[in-house]
Amino acid sequence: MNNSHEWSLIDGFRITPYMRDLMLYSGQEDNYKASTVAIEKYLRINTDDSQINRLCIHYGNELEAEMEKMEEEVVKSSQAFSTDLKPDEIVYGMFDGCMLPTRPVKIAGEEEIGSWKEMKLGRIFREQDHLELGDKPNIIRNSLYVSHFGKHDKFTDKLEPVLDVFARLADRLVFINDGATWIGTV
Repeated sequence: MNNSHEWSLIDGFRITPYMRDLMLYSGQEDNYKASTVAIEKYLRINTDDSQINRLCIHYGNELEAEMEKMEEEVVKSSQAFSTDLKPDEIVYGMFDGCMLPTRPVKIAGEEEIGSWKEMKLGRIFREQDHLELGDKPNIIRNSLYVSHFGKHDKFTDKLEPVLDVFARLADRLVFINDGATWIGTV
């Protein structure tokens, strides 16, 4: 790997964009040490697990910042979304969660313990955006989405500014859900 090439200076990591992509891809698949073994096996290039860790943290932070911007855009979109409502139109909010396994963690030399976290998703759409297609499955043309991987209180923190826009609808804001306890806090 040529550390003096102009592409190797991107983001200060002194690696080419292709190598960066390979390291990030392998870093998400398993653990960083196993990633170095895979890269060496396939490419015959020695890498460092701490470098893969730094890359994953750096780009993970960038993605998190980008997601925060997207959340702000959803709130702005909800304001525009609510101005096009027809008189007496119903707005639907659908909420659900799905448990997903996370990476196992070795605690104090004990057996690896995997944990589960819940992915939560909210979808908000207007009655006018629901299209019935006869015998075919119906579609919804336009929706707002809010999601969070983790505890419900963080999800509701993201969701509340979007729902506040529709608070004036009172009983024309209809929630569809499975009755999970955490949804009662929305």
